[in-house]
Amino acid sequence: MIKIELAKDPKLAEESWDRFLPKFHAKKAKKKQLRNLKTKKDKELNPFPDPITPSKEDLEIETGEYFIKEKERLEKKKKDKIMEKIKEKKEKKNSNSQQNDE
Repeated sequence: MIKIELAKDPKLAEESWDRFLPKFHAKKAKKKQLRNLKTKKDKELNPFPDPITPSKEDLEIETGEYFIKEKERLEKKKKDKIMEKIKEKKEKKNSNSQQNDE
């Protein structure tokens, strides 16, 4: 397209068009290709795809929590939190009693 427009202009028809035409550097393209080849060779090829990690819903279906109503789910979470707090208190109590015995 540039060459066509330059050919139409009578003043520029006799001059060199090098200053108007884009200059491409082939060296950069070679470097990129070499870089890509090095990275591909370094990676180990595995014929099997990576295992798929299960989604949140998949995990809930496996445990059966997916089919439980929301109220029951919330109650279960509250009970679990309460049980954890009770365990922590017992552990603190036991550790305090052991320190007092020594």
